[in-house]
Amino acid sequence: MLTTNITLSACIGLSLTVFLFYFSSSYKSKIFSFYFVPTPWQNLIEITYDVISQLVFDLIGSKGEKYFLFIITVFSFIFYSNLIGLIPFNFTVTTHLGTTLFLSFAIHHGLQAKLIETYGMKVFSFFLPSNTPFLLALLLVPIEYVSYFSRPISLGVRLFINILAGHTLLKVIVGFA
Repeated sequence: MLTTNITLSACIGLSLTVFLFYFSSSYKSKIFSFYFVPTPWQNLIEITYDVISQLVFDLIGSKGEKYFLFIITVFSFIFYSNLIGLIPFNFTVTTHLGTTLFLSFAIHHGLQAKLIETYGMKVFSFFLPSNTPFLLALLLVPIEYVSYFSRPISLGVRLFINILAGHTLLKVIVGFA
């Protein structure tokens, strides 16, 4: 199997995400106590957990609680992968267009599958606002369809461009220093 920079960096980012959550948790210690004093790493993870959970609950509500672990995992993977890219002579996974497009398409299609499972065919009423005249609907539905399904391309390219520009600018500034 051929190991490339992107494969190696993605594996390191994923491993860092898993190990940081595991080693900063109190689960690894077999002693559970009411007087357990958290480590600084555990405090950092708990602050991150609180911030992201508050953001998820503000946007999605209490029904979004079951998706929280997925959201924090994706956030942590992108965050740690970008931190790894700040190390000199290292590769940033999200500066590869294939990675960002894969993430955005996978999440978008998973969301579509969950929406269809939850709401059935009522999901497609999203493309047609209520009380729309028929002639306007003939124009509006294709526009909404193209707009909605081009969103993962837009989000993937935006993440790719922003990270690439930021890391390139940082490397140029460091090069001048």
